[in-house]
Amino acid sequence: MKDTMRAFVAVERGRYELREVPVPQVGDDDILIQVKAAAICGSDVHVYDGHMDPLCGYPVIMGHENAGVIVAKGRNVPERWQVGDRVTSENTIDTCGTCYACITGDYVACESRRGMGIGADGCLAEYVLIPGKILRQVPDVIFHIPDNVSFEEAPLMEPAANGYKAVFQEGRLMAGETAVVSGAGALGLYSAHMAALGGAAHVVLLVRKSTDPAKLEMARKMGVTDVIYSDDPDAALAKVAGLTGGFGADLFVETTGVPAVLQLGMRALHVKGRAVRIAINDAPYGFGLDDITLRSIELIGHMGYNTISWRNTINLARAGKLDLTSIVTHTVSLDECAHGFNMMVSREAGKVIVKIAD
Repeated sequence: MKDTMRAFVAVERGRYELREVPVPQVGDDDILIQVKAAAICGSDVHVYDGHMDPLCGYPVIMGHENAGVIVAKGRNVPERWQVGDRVTSENTIDTCGTCYACITGDYVACESRRGMGIGADGCLAEYVLIPGKILRQVPDVIFHIPDNVSFEEAPLMEPAANGYKAVFQEGRLMAGETAVVSGAGALGLYSAHMAALGGAAHVVLLVRKSTDPAKLEMARKMGVTDVIYSDDPDAALAKVAGLTGGFGADLFVETTGVPAVLQLGMRALHVKGRAVRIAINDAPYGFGLDDITLRSIELIGHMGYNTISWRNTINLARAGKLDLTSIVTHTVSLDECAHGFNMMVSREAGKVIVKIAD
């Protein structure tokens, strides 16, 4: 194996380079993955466009949605992982292992957690290292890719696992309920897709009128039954009421980070409805929270996924039920990585896959 590799590196805010960097050294407990394909996530874009600095500082290799092949393993790595295995990983690189989140299996919420591309080097590179420490703490931090899933499709199981946890584990969706999802990005579309797979009677996508029609077409392919525009809140509420016989929605999943959208979605719920907030935005909300008290609305914070989310998402992919293609609009090479980011910043692209090796 060669000593250096190509990687897309955030050098400083607003400056990115395709660099030749050392291949990570494999210790006795580590796994080295040759990255075949990666996907650009919205959180990667936040680093790229300067809205968020990486927690580990600069420089850092970007990216966290990946798929590849194990090319080296330490002597202490369990036999379940072998050189040549096709794998994908979630993006956790380190946790404390002892806090409440860690010991209850929701390690992604660990306040000491470091993730690929923002807390540690990521996967927009020819190789990525899975450290032995995290393999001991979270044995299922990497997963075998089903035979019917390609390297280019596998990175999308990461946002899909996010949607799975939001809809089923946190949102507790039951077949026949009505789910409202805000936003037509990857997390919004996969939350809607999961609601459709879970038997929701209505899967409502709440978006602005300016949303790209191509994204709405993606949404329809992924199971959205109704598109409602948030620009006119009263009309939006009336449409949700009409779909539900005046009852209101059962579940609202918020992925935009827009305060007014959260307020609208909570108003669309019936009494004791559930709202799951995926979005990250520290802007002031500017409205009261009496709905939570007076209408017993349940507002649930969401952070990532856990092993159950991943296992069940992979099961759906293995069964051929998970749509891993509709949201992809562009495929670029590692050399074209900056172009892929620029297309996402300008909203020219939906989901961009970076093909790194054959």
